[in-house]
Amino acid sequence: MNSPATRARTTLASACDVHISTGGWSRPISRHAVDLDGSILLAEWALADCPSLRRQGVGSPAVTLTATDVCPVPQRDRVRGRVTLTGTLRHSLQRPAPGLLEYFAAGRPGAEAHDVVVVRFFPAEVVIDGGRAAGGRVVGVAIEDYTCAPLDPLVGWEQQWISHLDEHHGRVLRELARTAHPGREITGALHPLRADAHGLVVRHHGERGAENLRIAFAAAVDCGCEAVDALNTLVRALPFAHQPPR
Repeated sequence: MNSPATRARTTLASACDVHISTGGWSRPISRHAVDLDGSILLAEWALADCPSLRRQGVGSPAVTLTATDVCPVPQRDRVRGRVTLTGTLRHSLQRPAPGLLEYFAAGRPGAEAHDVVVVRFFPAEVVIDGGRAAGGRVVGVAIEDYTCAPLDPLVGWEQQWISHLDEHHGRVLRELARTAHPGREITGALHPLRADAHGLVVRHHGERGAENLRIAFAAAVDCGCEAVDALNTLVRALPFAHQPPR
């Protein structure tokens, strides 16, 4: 399993629901990006009237950014993780890459890349709530660990993959879950929740409620191709023949 710092960085990168707030002010953020140093890049127009941005420097109000990662596979309780960061906002001193400016401009009708003014959110405190996928644990992450943590190598790719597995290889996932967790009765609905460098997490919706089950790869993977190969290796080891997922 990934470290809390890597899970925090990965959740931020894949989050589809981002909010920023300070005091009584709050806004949803439709587009964001995470820089290598862990700071979050935002378009200035998304922060209109933000009191912290108006009063930058000593004494400016602290800002809270909350990012929620939601599983793309339809099922109950689809939240895979939530990261809450507290920090400060500053106008970016460096001109971002053109591709990033175009990405922000595409989120506002009529905007051009040259219209984009970028603001950075610098986190000082990081907390990750893994939800049901992490047993409901809320973990504080040291800022130096967060800053240096790598992203999970499957981020951005795994969502389409687990959707494919759910649609076309449900029986295989069920048998893999039974093999990985012998003695458990797995008879209710079962859907993939996430994939990471270390394996799959599937959610079993049984009579006693929802339960997350990990299907571990034999070794950590570094890319999607390796993940597919690792899963196929597990499938070939099942006690009956299966067509390996593609």
